Amino acid sequence: MYELFVTLHVPVAILYLAMLFWHCRNYFTSWNYLFATLAIWVISYLIRLLFLNWTNPWRMSWLIGEEAAVTIMPENAVKVTIPTRMKWRPGQYVYLRMPGISVFGNHPFTVASLCSEDFPSDYGEGYRDMVLVFRPFGGFTKAVLESAIERGPWHTYRAFIDGPYGGMQRRMEAFDHVVLVAGGSGITAIASQLLDLIKRMRDGKAVTKSVQVVWALKRPETMEWFKEELRICREFAPPDTVQCQFYITAAKRQSNSGQLMSSQTPTRPVSGFFKDKVNDTFQDIANKRISTSSAKRNSALIRDEAQGDPEREKELRRENEDAIAALPEAHLLPARSASRGHLVPPIADPEIRRQQVNQVAHPKRGKRNLSLDINAAVARGAAEMQNPRQRFDFGFPTTPTEFHKNLMRFAFLPAAVKKKDGWSTEYGRPDISYMLRQFSKDWGRRTCVFVCGPESMRLDVATTVAELQRAVWNDPGKDEVFLHTENYAI
Repeated sequence: MYELFVTLHVPVAILYLAMLFWHCRNYFTSWNYLFATLAIWVISYLIRLLFLNWTNPWRMSWLIGEEAAVTIMPENAVKVTIPTRMKWRPGQYVYLRMPGISVFGNHPFTVASLCSEDFPSDYGEGYRDMVLVFRPFGGFTKAVLESAIERGPWHTYRAFIDGPYGGMQRRMEAFDHVVLVAGGSGITAIASQLLDLIKRMRDGKAVTKSVQVVWALKRPETMEWFKEELRICREFAPPDTVQCQFYITAAKRQSNSGQLMSSQTPTRPVSGFFKDKVNDTFQDIANKRISTSSAKRNSALIRDEAQGDPEREKELRRENEDAIAALPEAHLLPARSASRGHLVPPIADPEIRRQQVNQVAHPKRGKRNLSLDINAAVARGAAEMQNPRQRFDFGFPTTPTEFHKNLMRFAFLPAAVKKKDGWSTEYGRPDISYMLRQFSKDWGRRTCVFVCGPESMRLDVATTVAELQRAVWNDPGKDEVFLHTENYAI
C-alpha cells in the first residue's frame, strides 16, 4: 500500500496543482502564489537530481544504475554490495531501487561501509563498495531475500541510488570520549562511525582518547555480519582505546533431534519474469557500454564469443583478467555445513566453491524434493557434536540453557570476565542506565553518546544521558554530554 502511494502521489499532485490553476482562473493574484509553489517544487526536484547515481552523463552508471550483488548472511540477514563512485559520510543513508526485484520500490537503508581510500573496491579504480545490511521483514526486503535464494550469489542486479542523506552533524572525533550503543541490526549505523573514528585516531586527527561499544544482539551468529570490521577495530585501534561489550540476549542450544523436511519450489509469478526482463535490459546496456569504453572484452561478450566452448572461454577469461568483472568472490560467504552454526573449511578452487554454493538446499531453490535422510542427518549431527568448532572467538562461554540464563546474575555462577584488551561477551540483557552511569565516571570534558536500536533502548539512553547532563552544571571538568539517536525501527 505504501509503495502504491509513493507511485501515485506525484501524478496526483501534478493533477491537483493543475486543477487549482483552472479553479482560481487567475482571480486577483492567485496565480502568483501557484507559480511560486510550482517553482519551489521544480527546484527541489532539480536539486534532488544531484543526489542520484544515474543522472551524471560522465559516469558508467548514467541512466542504468550501478551493478550490485546480494549475499545472504547468518540469521537470514541480507547484504547488498554496490561498487560506486558516489561519496558518503559515516552514518548516512540512501534510498535503494532495484528494478530486477521491485520496479517501483524505493526504500531507505543505512550505509554500513566506510567511504575511504583505505577500503578500495575490487571493481575498478575510483570505486568504493557501498554496503547495505538489513533484516528481511516483508515487502521489498523479503523480496530481496527470496530473489537471492532463487538466483544464487552469482546473479547481478542493477541498483539505482538516491542519496546520501542524513548523518551526524557533529564531528565525532572532536569528543574526548565516545559511547556507541547498538541494538540488533542498529549496528549498521555504528559500524562505519567506529571505523572512521579509529582511522582518525590512528592518523592523529582525533582528540578522542576512549571509545566504548555496547552491542545487544539475539544470537552470536549475528556477529558475522561485521566480523571483518570488528577484527579491524580490534587489531588496528590504538592500544587501550576501544572497549567492546557484546550481550547475547536470546541464544539457544542446538537441538540434537533431527527433523524431516520436505518442500517443493513454487512456480514464479508473471511479475517475476517482467522484473527479470527489466533488470536484463539495464544489464545489457551496461555490458555494451563497458565493452565500448574498454579495449578488453567483458564477461557477457566472452560467453558469446566462446559459443559454449569451455576451453575457449577459459582462454578468453585469462586474457581479460584485468577487466571489470561482475563482483569479486570475496563478497561470497563460505558454504555452510549441515549443522547450523558451523562453517565448512574454505576451498581454494573457485570452481568447486561455486558448485558448493549453488548446491545449498533451500525450499525456494530448484524444483526438486528436498527431503532429508533422517538417519544420515542424525549420524552427521552426532559426529559434529563430538568435534565442536567455534565460528569465531570473541571470548564468550558455551551457550547456556534456559536454567542457566535465569540464574546468570547470581553470585555462585561464573561471571563474564572482560579480556585484557577490553573485549567481552555476556549472556543476558544489558542494564544500559547502570552502564552509562559507570562510564560517566571516566568521561572527559566532551562526551558523545550515539545510540541506534529499538525504541525502548533509545528511551533508556536518552533518559540517562539527560540525567548525566546535570554534571555539566556542577562539574567544572565537564563541558558537554552530547546525545545522537537514530530514530527508525529495527
